[in-house]
Amino acid sequence: MNKNIGLGILLGLGMVALPVEAQNVYELTAPKVEKIIYTKHLKLGGTAPDGGSIEVNSFYMLRNGKPMLPVTGEFHYSRYPAEQWEQAILKMKAGGLTIIPTYVFWNIHEEKEGVFDWNGNRDLRRFVELCKKHDMDVIVRIGPFCHGEIRNGGLPDWLFARPVEVRSNDVNYLKYVERLYNEIAVQLKKLYYKDGGPIIGVQIENEHQHSAAPWAIQYPGEQRDMTAATYDSSITMIGVSEQHQNITMSELGDLHMRTLKQMAEKAGIITPLYTATGWGMAAVIGNEALPVTAAYTYPFWAKPSMSPFCLFKDIQRVPDYSPVRYDTDKYPSFCAEMGVGIQMVYRSRPIVKAEAAEALMVRTLGSGANGIGYYMYHGGSTPKQNNGKRVAISGSGNVALYTAKKLLSLGAKVLSLSDSDGAIVVPDGLTQAQFDEIFELKTLMRGRISEFAEEHPDICKYYPRERPWKHVEHVDIAMPSATQNELDADDARALLDAGCFAVSEGANMPTTPAAIAEFQKARILYAPGKAANAGGVSVSGLEMAQNAQMDHWTADEVDRRLQQIMADIHAQCVEHGTEADGYVNYVRGANTSGFLKVARAMMAQGVM
Repeated sequence: MNKNIGLGILLGLGMVALPVEAQNVYELTAPKVEKIIYTKHLKLGGTAPDGGSIEVNSFYMLRNGKPMLPVTGEFHYSRYPAEQWEQAILKMKAGGLTIIPTYVFWNIHEEKEGVFDWNGNRDLRRFVELCKKHDMDVIVRIGPFCHGEIRNGGLPDWLFARPVEVRSNDVNYLKYVERLYNEIAVQLKKLYYKDGGPIIGVQIENEHQHSAAPWAIQYPGEQRDMTAATYDSSITMIGVSEQHQNITMSELGDLHMRTLKQMAEKAGIITPLYTATGWGMAAVIGNEALPVTAAYTYPFWAKPSMSPFCLFKDIQRVPDYSPVRYDTDKYPSFCAEMGVGIQMVYRSRPIVKAEAAEALMVRTLGSGANGIGYYMYHGGSTPKQNNGKRVAISGSGNVALYTAKKLLSLGAKVLSLSDSDGAIVVPDGLTQAQFDEIFELKTLMRGRISEFAEEHPDICKYYPRERPWKHVEHVDIAMPSATQNELDADDARALLDAGCFAVSEGANMPTTPAAIAEFQKARILYAPGKAANAGGVSVSGLEMAQNAQMDHWTADEVDRRLQQIMADIHAQCVEHGTEADGYVNYVRGANTSGFLKVARAMMAQGVM
């Protein structure tokens, strides 16, 4: 390892006492302090076709052999109208920025599994080309987990229905990540620094083993999904980790980060710089990525107090949000996430004066940082996603109607209902008013579902003597709630072709064995009625308990108890139904749990 000696300056002010009759003299001293700068130890840097180069030593970045101070400003292309991108880029350049980092949000580009969208506001390639046009360098933040104040940290909803452990080296998870990286590589082809393009850096993941997404999927009766690997669950809390916790699985985090970098390079995403979160004990890639830091004068997650981020210090050796997992002497201090105030939750919305931004910048540079970045520099809005799940339901009795009612209250789209005469399919989903009309038709008027179709031929189609399964073109969840054996193997294949990733039975044995086999072969979520439809029997049991106690519970109390019962049922199915590859066979889990319960009851009665 080569060592160059640089000079740091430490200012000291001393006053010399002279005779009374003499004029006071003040002496300013600047003693020399040795600064060791390490070179050639970081596996970073690269060259451009025109002979240009980028290097990094332990203290600063070099462009074409000369030290430079990069100034970055975050801008997320998918959160801003494409027709205004060029104007925004010019404004950021005029503001003094030299580099624009941007997130590639996976869930924005692959809302439906296997279908990628790179058009309009999602046109990553066009955005990077515009940056090149105006001589602005780009850092592409490719995830797969981005955080970025977006749902699931950018992981798509459908991923959570697959037998994978997110943010880990689970081989099944990495298969999806590999597909994502390959798609990104296609969009960025020939736009890298080595090709004469503007992309000088790539960020791998974000805040791994430091933070989870606090806006992840959460279902009644279930714990909040922290969007973190299992081995991180003990060190993550909602949003930000407990930074002083002992990370017992740090080697797994570092391995995952290194694996992601290798996968990016294999896909063709090759740049002079790779960056990764450095603060708060986040996982790093030793000598192969820059661990960047952050500073927030008024963070929403902290209690209001005097901010420490306006106090000068040796920021290289003692980074903000310490402790860290890297040798601070061997890496430069790049504060890539300077935020004055951040307002993404309603419970805490700090009021920040503009002067705070200047103070933070001056303090960060004056403390020894040799790279700064503003988060967020340019605002925007997350594009409307199809988060409301598309659900196909059969039947129009109590189970089907109240299932539809609950789904509508949760923001889902109800695509179908049926009765013994036929089925209706509503491609855009029923509105609340339309559902209310059907509810009255079936419960008060005792009418047929065909009558609704006759009144609304513009919004739905009626299929006489048929079930809805083969007629829904795009569906996420199927809930057979009519009768026994109503969903056969052909229906199952049609649902899978339409994108169905979950089936939950509302009727008694509505799915044929052949159809069940199709669902399990596809490794989707399949919940048999003996487990999924246990709520009705459970509520009857709760009613009997109230009668026995001569008590009366509120609807909220009954709902709370029901949620706990269903959560326990789910846990038992997972315990007894998880297969070697991580897939949960809920049929086996429910059967085993039921057999064990009966056996224990028989033993308790002395039968066995």
